[in-house]
Amino acid sequence: MNNETENKPIDISRRRLTKSGLAAPIVLATLASKNALAAPAYHCTISGKLSGGSTHSTIDSCDLGPTVADLKGGAGWGSVNKTAEFRSVFTDVYWKDSDGNLRNKPLSPPISGPGVFPVAATFNDVITIDGTDSGNPPHDVELGRLAIAVYVGWVDKGADYPLTLDQIKNMFSSAFNQTSYSYPDSINPKTTLTRDQVVSYFKFLTGETTAW
Repeated sequence: MNNETENKPIDISRRRLTKSGLAAPIVLATLASKNALAAPAYHCTISGKLSGGSTHSTIDSCDLGPTVADLKGGAGWGSVNKTAEFRSVFTDVYWKDSDGNLRNKPLSPPISGPGVFPVAATFNDVITIDGTDSGNPPHDVELGRLAIAVYVGWVDKGADYPLTLDQIKNMFSSAFNQTSYSYPDSINPKTTLTRDQVVSYFKFLTGETTAW
């Protein structure tokens, strides 16, 4: 019977980790799954909310970006240009009249130029203007403001955000038009979100409230 220990190839990288005190299981596990570190928290994803909601988590919001109130107060814009037109990212729906009120897009938009109104509303216009054009009032400003807040959060978090830019845009468009948003896509949807669920989810992402 051979009691000698069998010779095995030496793992140089592992020995270096051991010598430096980094071979603890938690460190090795972290190194092995480092790609998971960039993933958004599951409870913040649409799937997470639909599969468990607040009953499976004590976390009431995700706080992944500024709230509408933050933006209205001038904080939290980060690298987003608040004077960019809303239509540069989302559907062309919000405009501003000569009195500085928000309104829907006119049927025949005027040629742009100095002193020519109405003009396409900026992100900051949608966020801050409370007055509305009585002749052509804007539709669902609450949704538009939340979409901007979510967009700012996405710009700030990048790959760590639980939504892609296309998802943010499509969720806004569907909710704005009062049609259900198909998740994960329009071809093979697992479920759909109503306008109110989209609003609730956007609030959840920005830290305003618990989603449905």
